[in-house]
Amino acid sequence: MAHPELSPAEVRAAFDELEATRIKVHGYGTEAFHKSLHACFEHLTGCTCTTEQTEALAACAASIRAADLTLLDGVHEALPELASRHTLILVTKGDHAEQTAKLAQSGLAQHFAHVRVLREKHTTAYLDLRAEFECDPATTWMIGNSPKSDINPALAAGMHAVYLPHRSTWVHEQEDVCSVPEG
Repeated sequence: MAHPELSPAEVRAAFDELEATRIKVHGYGTEAFHKSLHACFEHLTGCTCTTEQTEALAACAASIRAADLTLLDGVHEALPELASRHTLILVTKGDHAEQTAKLAQSGLAQHFAHVRVLREKHTTAYLDLRAEFECDPATTWMIGNSPKSDINPALAAGMHAVYLPHRSTWVHEQEDVCSVPEG
């Protein structure tokens, strides 16, 4: 967005702030992102989007939906090995249809004994999953790239965690990794 007064970084910061407030109501996923783009554009310009602008914002969201899924190096090799020795549970958050479609596209679904798409991943969610699947916290590990949704709540729920930093981790998922609890 070429804003007459704000730099691209300031526009992005305004979008991130608006999106953070909207997530609480609208949740995650490409459709929620699309609506946040629209709301931010109108907020920053003070104008209602024209048909052309609405179509351009829709094209942004469509490009995300159409983007190829890229797995981290080694995932195709690691998951079959891990699944041969452990019960793997995929825990993600967001739009259920969107997330399950990504899993199907990845070709990795057969490695997971269970899949849960949650509205939010927090300590209570991990405690509930531990109880549901009768996971022993001493031998249960969360592996993920998000300190906010993967690592910190899993540690707080008494589980172990492996943090896989990634340069593309979403700004709303970034926070410091908490100190590892005793034991």
